[in-house]
Amino acid sequence: MFPEADPMESYHLHYDGKQRGPYTVAQIRHMFTQRLIPVEAMYLREGMEQWHPVEELFAQPPSQWRKKAGVAGAALLFFVLALVVSWDFIQPWLEGWWERSGAAEWFRKFVYIWFFRTD
Repeated sequence: MFPEADPMESYHLHYDGKQRGPYTVAQIRHMFTQRLIPVEAMYLREGMEQWHPVEELFAQPPSQWRKKAGVAGAALLFFVLALVVSWDFIQPWLEGWWERSGAAEWFRKFVYIWFFRTD
């Protein structure tokens, strides 16, 4: 997805209106994960013509993790809410299948694991 960064090259950063550096990729990764530099920071290395977002130095940027987690969480929440709201309609239709098939026990375990377990 993103180009692989050379750990031995030096990079310059630009944020808060100032150019800083040189830094190695390891130093930039540390500063980025510790939130010492903003997500909007840009980098430049020798041979590049334009500044690029610091996130491109890493295989999968943390902002993409947050986006994916947000979408998955919203989908799960929607599913659970739809199930709860429509349960009075679904329950007579199932007529005991829910308990006989073992799905009820599976669902109870699923809810416990995803919402209540802390380890």
